[in-house]
Amino acid sequence: MSSRSYDQPDETVTAANYIRPEVGICPYFESEGTATIAVSRGHYYGAETPHFHKQLREGKVLPLNPYSRFDYRQKRNLWTSVRQHKSDGCQPGSILTHIHPMHQSPVLMSVSGTSVSGVPYLGNPDWNALLISALAGIQPDLDALTTAVEARQTIDMIVNARRDAQDLIREALRGGKHTVKAAADAWMSWRYGWQILGLDIKAIAGLINEPLRPIILSNRAGDTYSDSSSESWIQDISYGWVNSDPANMVHLEHEQDIDVDVSYRATVIARTRYQTLNAFADVFTTAWESVPYSFVADWFVNVGDVLAAWDVKRSCEILGTSIGAKGSVKVTTTSSAAGVSGPDMVSHSGGGSSSETYDFRWRSPGWVPSLVPSITVRLTSQRILDAAAMCSKRIL
Repeated sequence: MSSRSYDQPDETVTAANYIRPEVGICPYFESEGTATIAVSRGHYYGAETPHFHKQLREGKVLPLNPYSRFDYRQKRNLWTSVRQHKSDGCQPGSILTHIHPMHQSPVLMSVSGTSVSGVPYLGNPDWNALLISALAGIQPDLDALTTAVEARQTIDMIVNARRDAQDLIREALRGGKHTVKAAADAWMSWRYGWQILGLDIKAIAGLINEPLRPIILSNRAGDTYSDSSSESWIQDISYGWVNSDPANMVHLEHEQDIDVDVSYRATVIARTRYQTLNAFADVFTTAWESVPYSFVADWFVNVGDVLAAWDVKRSCEILGTSIGAKGSVKVTTTSSAAGVSGPDMVSHSGGGSSSETYDFRWRSPGWVPSLVPSITVRLTSQRILDAAAMCSKRIL
């Protein structure tokens, strides 16, 4: 295992505090201190493959090594704050202070050697379903048996293309619900007729250009998670140099925005038992594809992926998997004085801000997925249009 640190020295500046009494009863006071305005931390930890290039040349299945890497960056501005006050034994005075806004509690700080604490919720993908999807994707693009079974429907679609187009135009010109129905028919004809035919032609061309598949194959499947949230609150702070009475409070308004963006990946690498044609034929997959509206069921339950993964699994002698994620968390906090209360406080003004960025990526060993269908709702924009088109046809 290898480990590397990407920590950087903190960026600091000199901060000054001044007390300027309006009347000479209280002494003049001045002080300086150091404020941290930027923090940068990072760490990598991962496994290495001995003789990596040699194994690659020999055509071996290389392990999907685990690793983790994070990079954290925080930046703060100095808070310039002016406070007018009265304190016991002194005439009214003022303080001009450049302070680090420590009351803006960072969300992600508390950095240890290899991690960052306080990270918000990053989603919870169905890893088994992603591994099944990645495994199913190892199949060739050309499903020869299903294409052959549907050949009659494909030929009819091509032969009747002109007549079907005329019928659609005639239906659309009638207006009203007829136009809606014609649009739905045209969309479904394109999505599950002509577009599928185009993909089959492309797959056949791929078979001609590359008739045999490699022995070692790999594929990935993924999911994403994103979230944005905002929060605002008021914080009351008591300053002893004003008055020891806790009723004399400074009110601070805080606003915080948190953005999370994560992508998940399941990876499969397999070594097949023998070289095969860049096409496949599986009776169970074709039987499922022949069921009316089976493609709609696959939007919600991954039956098709399970059948394809089962076919791939039977032909592999070595199978390796991994799961991983890559993402970013961004936090922006702004604070400002909202006013004061108490008999000895006169006024308070000022404000500050801070920003945090947490970038990470990791990979861990996976497992051979259990080939059991699960509920995996996958509604893309095109599928929503498909559903609307099918509903329009049924209703109208």
